[in-house]
Amino acid sequence: MKQFYVLAVILAWLREWRREFEGGVSHAQLRDLVHKLAEVRCSSGRDRWVWEIDRAGGISVASTRNWIDKMRLPTRVLLHRRGVSMDSVLCPMCNGEEEMVDHVFGSCEVARALWRLVFMWMQVQGVDVTGADSVVKVSLAKKKVMEMVICTTLWFLWRLRNDIVHDSRMSSMELCWGLLFNYLIKMLKINS
Repeated sequence: MKQFYVLAVILAWLREWRREFEGGVSHAQLRDLVHKLAEVRCSSGRDRWVWEIDRAGGISVASTRNWIDKMRLPTRVLLHRRGVSMDSVLCPMCNGEEEMVDHVFGSCEVARALWRLVFMWMQVQGVDVTGADSVVKVSLAKKKVMEMVICTTLWFLWRLRNDIVHDSRMSSMELCWGLLFNYLIKMLKINS
């Protein structure tokens, strides 16, 4: 039943496009998408959240760090090395250093400020975040909760970075903390 519903939604979505495809790359991509979607089989069981990074277990900092290392997040430095034309390779959050993974998630002044607020809220003291590895090593004390908090904060930092890059939208630290805090509370409720 779910499969027919999904197919009906896709067909309705295709009818809402503003223009028809007249061939070329767009038409080929649409054809490939429809073929791939036709192969999707939905189970009759209840829907559930799956941590795509590591299907075997739950959310973990180790699986997140491995994914970050493997996926090579498209930082400005990495994109520049791949030949993508960039106005600047500086971090869009602080404009102080080159944007690399460790900087975005740890040593950036915006990231460090958010991590300080997170650790204060978690009542974890004496943590000096200098890079993504520092963040990962902190999670040993209150393992499950800390892993969820760290993963949510990493996700939020990347989302904040993308908001700045793609929407030219930088929020105040108070607003950033408020948004992150709301996400953390929601995640705690979901996982409790």
